[in-house]
Amino acid sequence: MLSEKKKKRNRRNRFPDLEKISDRFNPNKSAHKPFPAF
Repeated sequence: MLSEKKKKRNRRNRFPDLEKISDRFNPNKSAHKPFPAF
């Protein structure tokens, strides 16, 4: 049985591009770094 944290980590690893897109439109995350490349 997977823990919730492990599920979330696996989902994040499975969709790295979605994470990059969400980072680009999240001002708190993108403020300290350039926009990620698609």
